[in-house]
Amino acid sequence: MGESAEQKAERLAQEELKKRKWTEAELGRRKKTNREKVATARRLRDGDDGGVNRATVEDRQPHTVVNSLQSK
Repeated sequence: MGESAEQKAERLAQEELKKRKWTEAELGRRKKTNREKVATARRLRDGDDGGVNRATVEDRQPHTVVNSLQSK
């Protein structure tokens, strides 16, 4: 059985935090327009195969990041 969208979002989020050497607290301290934070949110939103839905991303990331992506 494959991973659920929620599991995939969690895995991608952890990969992004590790890649950037950030903690979840550091992610929260970054401005909503921080390029790396926006790139992280975009990757979570799109997923490797586009399978992560927007609701999952909103649960994982501050809504301000998702809002900043709406105007891309």
